[in-house]
Order: sequence, then structure tokens, then C-alpha cells
Amino acid sequence: MGVNLKRSNYAYKYPFERIASYAAAVASKYADPSLVKALDFGFGGGRHLKVLSDLGYNTYGIDVTEDAIDTAYYNFGENFIPREKLSIDNIMEHPIYPEGYFDVILSVGVLWALGYEQMLAFLDRLIPLMKENGYLIANFRTKFDDLYVSDSNKAHGKEDRKHRMALGEWGGGGE
Repeated sequence: MGVNLKRSNYAYKYPFERIASYAAAVASKYADPSLVKALDFGFGGGRHLKVLSDLGYNTYGIDVTEDAIDTAYYNFGENFIPREKLSIDNIMEHPIYPEGYFDVILSVGVLWALGYEQMLAFLDRLIPLMKENGYLIANFRTKFDDLYVSDSNKAHGKEDRKHRMALGEWGGGGE
């Protein structure tokens, strides 16, 4: 498998507590979560994919790199999600799932790392994949965040800082 966690952008193993709490609250709304199709869009190292799986969801994952799959299996073992439910895909070009396929879509750290227009474009692709009355669990950035991408921030070099931070390359402090 050969995962180099020092170079990987997906080294995180522990989920955000609040995201796990939301996912559990949504699961409790269903009599049988195993009948609920949940997608972790941008699953990275698998930490929230694992939460969905542990809650009993019928869990799927999409990321843009094979490294994500390798790292998720490195972190949690090869049996926690069947390989055929993890996909490498760029939904902006060709979504691989039909409209209305998922009951729950979770996306942590993907939409957050995008500028406003990119975020809207991704949402335009994600929302149709969700069933009517489905749930979206995601984190977003507001215009008041100093890492938010705007023309003003681009002019002051904050866009580069934001992208480096989103990729786990920014060390803070004097950078």
C-alpha cells in the first residue's frame, strides 16, 4: 500500500466531534440506518467515512485521489468499507451516481476550502445527488473569515495561505 503520512494530505484519523454528532442525530431519524445511503464527499483519510460506517449507514465515499483510499485503509483497515463503494471521481466533470441516489451527503473540509463561486458550483453538483428531504452535513466558510477567498484577499496574498492551510501545509505563526 505504501502510504507516506508525512507527505499525505489525509493524515487525520479522528473526526470532528460536531460532525459525528450531527451524523448520529440524522441516523437516529431512520428505523434502519443500513437502508440509508450516505456519501462522504471528499473523504480524505476516511475519518468521517468511518463515523458513517460505524453508525450503520450504507456508506460510500468519493475523493479525487487514490491516495485517499490508501490512507483510509491504512487508518482503519481494509474491511471497514468495501473497495467498490470508494470512488475516485471529479463530480464537476462526470458524476458517477444518479440524481437522488443518497439520503445523506457529508462533506467536511472540501466546501470549506473553496471560494464562494467554486463552492456554489460544487453544491450545484452535490445537491441533485441527494434524495428529496435528504440531509447535507457540511462545513462552510463565511465572508467574514480571514481565509475566505475574495478579490481583496487575493490581492493581499491570503488565497495562497488559505489553500496551503487546506492542504495541511501551513504551519501558522510566521508564515
